[in-house]
Amino acid sequence: MIDIVLEMHWSNNPIPLDQLKSDPDCILDIPLGLFTSLESPVTSVQGKTGAVELDAEDVGADPVGAAQVVLETLDNQKLDKIDYVQHFRGLFSSYAALTAALPIALDGDYAHIDSGSGFDRMSAIWDSDDSKWTVNAVNVGSNTDEVPEGSTNLYFKSERVRQTSLTGLNTNDDSPVTQSDSIETAVGKLQAQNNNLSEPEWIDVSTLSGFTKNQNVSSSSKIEVAKINGMLWIRGYINTTAAINTNTTLIGFNDPNYILDYSLWATVGSDYTYDKLLAKTLAIDTFERKLLLKQVHAQGSPTHVFRIVADGSYSSFAEVYSTIVPTCIGKTLN
Repeated sequence: MIDIVLEMHWSNNPIPLDQLKSDPDCILDIPLGLFTSLESPVTSVQGKTGAVELDAEDVGADPVGAAQVVLETLDNQKLDKIDYVQHFRGLFSSYAALTAALPIALDGDYAHIDSGSGFDRMSAIWDSDDSKWTVNAVNVGSNTDEVPEGSTNLYFKSERVRQTSLTGLNTNDDSPVTQSDSIETAVGKLQAQNNNLSEPEWIDVSTLSGFTKNQNVSSSSKIEVAKINGMLWIRGYINTTAAINTNTTLIGFNDPNYILDYSLWATVGSDYTYDKLLAKTLAIDTFERKLLLKQVHAQGSPTHVFRIVADGSYSSFAEVYSTIVPTCIGKTLN
């Protein structure tokens, strides 16, 4: 135990002995003032020494009232909780549960009612005119999996994308596909490019108008023509069953869709007086049998006849076929 004895002086005189207190239970409530050490650890502040008066700048504090100004500014700008209205009032197991929990509501308030498995979700809105909850929709979904699909704004489905018709497909543009092209545009371009690479349509000349065949040309012979990018092509094979004289027309036709553009010729002459040689010899077989292709001008109708002509006299072509490899012979008239 530590005994503490206080000596008190009044007017620089000791307290009279009869006033000394030795009772340990006695509590003296005497203001003693500020106790300080003999030496202060602080010698200067912001260059000030001695008995100085410090301001807010000296100790890095805000001026008096600055914090209050910030508080009032923020308080004026904030969204008070009272300003926010939550109109969704929750999910209830029945209409009775809704009306019991919320007998009164605000305009714009709504709630969902779901009675459990096997029952559609319903939506109810507060009818302020009649002061009651009104069911305004059934089978209400809480997410897109529960919302029924409309007739115009359809949901995305992979199968639906695969079955989408390419209505308005344009196959005339064969330019390269770009990143900005839609699927329909890209497919149209690819089809146009494929069309240009596909096998051309070859026509049997026996189906053309004005077709003629020498009686000594065998029925197994076959000549075809095709129009490819505005050019006339020919291919096929011929053999004969009897002697053929020089310049004998083996096959001919006058279909205007499969003759050459004679407007490119300098002159066409009079009726059958001017034969235009269209190409060099096109067919050579083992026995040097050759064919010439000619387009002959006539003043009557038709004005032009396309002919395959023997360039010499032969006993027959029966020994071997005379072939015409696919060859471009000029620009088509049409």
